[in-house]
Amino acid sequence: MTFLSTNLRILRRYKGLTVSQQMVADAIGVKRSAYNGWESGPHEPSADNLVKLAVYHQTSLDRMLRDDLAKLGEFDLGVVLRQDRVLLKNLITTPTI
Repeated sequence: MTFLSTNLRILRRYKGLTVSQQMVADAIGVKRSAYNGWESGPHEPSADNLVKLAVYHQTSLDRMLRDDLAKLGEFDLGVVLRQDRVLLKNLITTPTI
């Protein structure tokens, strides 16, 4: 089971009441109608667009697809997303062998 459509709506609204679907769509390079289809549920983004959404929201694909973010309060959601940002930053700055 995927929580993607609900999680996209929650993540967008977490960024602030002024963040519209159009703003997210513009940021990742798709039409608003495409993004609306992902958020309302009848369509799912391509793998490339999933990655762009994860980067935009600074979270993991796993978190976007599998976690039911609706069960978290706003404070807990903030904690989870801050942890994701730290993990992603560490992955980017850690040298590979």
